[in-house]
Amino acid sequence: MSRDRNRTLVSLNQAEKEIGSILAKKRYEQARNKNIEQNVPVKPSDVLGYDREGIFAEMAFCKIADVYPELVFTIAVMSVKRGEDFGDVLHKGMSIDVKSTVHENGKLIANTKNRNVDYYALMVGKEGEYRLAGLMGAKELCSEERYGLHKIFKRECFKADQSELMSWQEYLNSA
Repeated sequence: MSRDRNRTLVSLNQAEKEIGSILAKKRYEQARNKNIEQNVPVKPSDVLGYDREGIFAEMAFCKIADVYPELVFTIAVMSVKRGEDFGDVLHKGMSIDVKSTVHENGKLIANTKNRNVDYYALMVGKEGEYRLAGLMGAKELCSEERYGLHKIFKRECFKADQSELMSWQEYLNSA
């Protein structure tokens, strides 16, 4: 992992990628068994790709945060509506939901408000190589003024640009 003033970069090793791939397959199977559809278009040749990248990004964030990826390793499908979803990482008493994108200038997006999440983090990258773009408090991201149809997806969501996110150091100073 490397850090400079504005970039926190992290790579997963081969063993971490193998574990992530196994978890992705299990998460995918669990979700399909509960008739939960993926909310992004996927190529038939790589139906696990979205789940795999999400898990890889979550694992990479855990390396940055220096925490054991306990919630990442949870296979069960957690419902936001029923209050079962507590994000992906617990760090210093804060619940963090990790979002990821392969787009270098991608946005931090949340489809729904999760009352159990304190922060959202955006990881940019793919295939085990990620950059922490930053974090934003849940109350700030999931506000009325950020909700809408942002020409990113076909449905409304909460959105923040990378320039609005706090760095890892800023998060640590505020936590």
